Amino acid sequence: MRYIIADKSKAVDYGFQVETHLCSGDMMCINEKDLMNSVCISGSLNERAEKLNGVVCDQYDALAFMNNK
Repeated sequence: MRYIIADKSKAVDYGFQVETHLCSGDMMCINEKDLMNSVCISGSLNERAEKLNGVVCDQYDALAFMNNK
């Protein structure tokens, strides 16, 4: 599973909810499945992440993000 560390305001604009995703400051962590199942944004995983000003990362980077919350 991959994760996207995305700009929170962009993610909210595309329909991702702050209440259901881990957020830290102005960043939001979105899992690959949530992003790929979204009908509000299209493209490959990397294209979708780019639209959210985000980066695709593995579980270890996502865990580091979550621990620095």
